[in-house]
Amino acid sequence: MKYWFKIIFAAEQKRIQLGILLTFITAISGVALLLLSGWFITATGLVGISLSLGIVVLFDMYMPGSGIRFFALNRTVSRYVERLYNHNTILKLVAVFRGELFGRLLRLNYSASQHTDSKEWLSRLTADLDALDSILLRYTITPLAILLLSIVVTIFSYFIWRDITFLLLVLLIIACLLGVFGTVFFTAKHAFDIAVLQNTLRKKSIEHLEGSFELHCMGLQTMHATPLQKKLSGLNRLETKFRKSSSRVQFCLDLFLQLGLVSVILFTLHNVNEMVISEPVAVLFIFLTVGLIEVVQALPGQFKEWGKTKYSAVKLQHEFSQTTQHSVDLPATSPAVEQLSIHINAHPFIPASKQGLVISLNKNITSFVGRSGSGKSTCANILAGLVSQTELSENQVQYFLNGESLQNTKLFNTADLFYLRQENTIFSDSIRYNLTIGLPRVTDAELTLALKKVGLADWVAQLPQGLDTWLGETGESLSGGQARRICLARLFLRQPKFVILDEPFNGVDKSTADKINDELLQHFKNSKVAVFTHELAGFHSNEVQAVVTDLNLA
Repeated sequence: MKYWFKIIFAAEQKRIQLGILLTFITAISGVALLLLSGWFITATGLVGISLSLGIVVLFDMYMPGSGIRFFALNRTVSRYVERLYNHNTILKLVAVFRGELFGRLLRLNYSASQHTDSKEWLSRLTADLDALDSILLRYTITPLAILLLSIVVTIFSYFIWRDITFLLLVLLIIACLLGVFGTVFFTAKHAFDIAVLQNTLRKKSIEHLEGSFELHCMGLQTMHATPLQKKLSGLNRLETKFRKSSSRVQFCLDLFLQLGLVSVILFTLHNVNEMVISEPVAVLFIFLTVGLIEVVQALPGQFKEWGKTKYSAVKLQHEFSQTTQHSVDLPATSPAVEQLSIHINAHPFIPASKQGLVISLNKNITSFVGRSGSGKSTCANILAGLVSQTELSENQVQYFLNGESLQNTKLFNTADLFYLRQENTIFSDSIRYNLTIGLPRVTDAELTLALKKVGLADWVAQLPQGLDTWLGETGESLSGGQARRICLARLFLRQPKFVILDEPFNGVDKSTADKINDELLQHFKNSKVAVFTHELAGFHSNEVQAVVTDLNLA
């Protein structure tokens, strides 16, 4: 949490100071209104009793009445301005956080983001980010305004009646410590656990909805939902414990404050009897104590969400505090590759590496064949330079280019590399956007030719909006084979020097795959190609012979 307090004060220090001042004015106006109105009501009652007894009393009601109207109007106006100003500060601050987080996520490379799924990113971008407003509103402005109010009241009481200053000071210190630290101590763990479970339930619920079709077809919806129901019951139990803890802290604070109020009343009455102070001063300090109690009682409500905020803050701190991982600076063109080899000696996801595995690219086309689970995708990621340096060191991976050892795992300039993964990456946009992303100028004729080479040109031509047809979220309107062929069509719009294809014909029927294979062989005759497949098929012909490396060695 210290990290976020530093960020907040560095970003909006002047606005926070003004926000604290406005909150303080609102609070002190409320205390002054209660103090003056209480004194005025008491005085009015005593005047009425005196008059009924035939005692002549001179009482100026206009001066305190004017003060009451002033403080009432001041409290209303300052409260409105304070709420408007502080919430505007919060919205600005969260907007800055949101923009910074979005920017950092957009600059993260694959190795930095691959271990976090989309549902976790969704939680961070929404619930976790929105939780940060509590740091400013609950844990900064309000407590500091109460502290400032306590200081002013203590100074005021010192000059009016010094003997009660110590009593008020002890009352305020203990009440603030109990309201802040007591609340955090007794509720933070429950609130943190609730936030963890809510995040888990959020992700699991999304998974349940995404898989509802398959679950329904297999009659497993109820069975799959049972663990979620148990977690939900656990959440309800945690919520109950959390509410009980919050209520207990609030009860203890209220009890202490009421006992403190009784102590102040007895102390003032004693001093009235001893003629140390006058009755009006005694009434004034009793109502002053009541006003302070009303303000301090709000502290448990401000800090009971500390655990939830801490959970979100810890998760987001990693994204904000780490140095943004940019791609390694590369020359305008990639180096000439006569021979590239990667030595993998002990990787847990590549069984063959236990005996020592060498991936060599000596020819234009190299096929790597391995059954499911043999580590094809891991090898492809290593070849593309998408694995962190830490992971490479832990798994004893070494790169050799033209016989020389390499320290930089990013071998090729981004424009010179094309990596087609097993998963189809379809963006929530049109066919045109999905094909031309990253390309400055592409004509409709070029797009149609690329689609023709993957057997989709006729299908696109029959669509009402043609190339501008919207594909839905992550390509939900496409079949698996269509999505794969759109990904393959991107290849024909580019001329990379180095191509990595991981199961390039997933979901594509054999006859269509053979046609696309022939087109790709011609398109990449001057490129270096690495193909990872589960069978010896594709990317070889009489004209172009492929070097085959078997990954089924474990």
